[in-house]
Amino acid sequence: MTYPLALVCRSLNGVIEQMERFSSDLHSLSHKVEATHHTTSQELAMGARQRDEQLKGTSALYLLTGL
Repeated sequence: MTYPLALVCRSLNGVIEQMERFSSDLHSLSHKVEATHHTTSQELAMGARQRDEQLKGTSALYLLTGL
């Protein structure tokens, strides 16, 4: 079975356009994941610093009160 060249070219162009859209969507998703990872890392670091400060404050309070 043979297909006209114009039909094959249209079909291939359609596949190429879908691949380009997929690639673009994947690229956008990759940037969103990277940004989320960065934000999450910053939030975790900030939480760890806050806990450290709280523990230092609690330790100092125990030392001052003799508990």
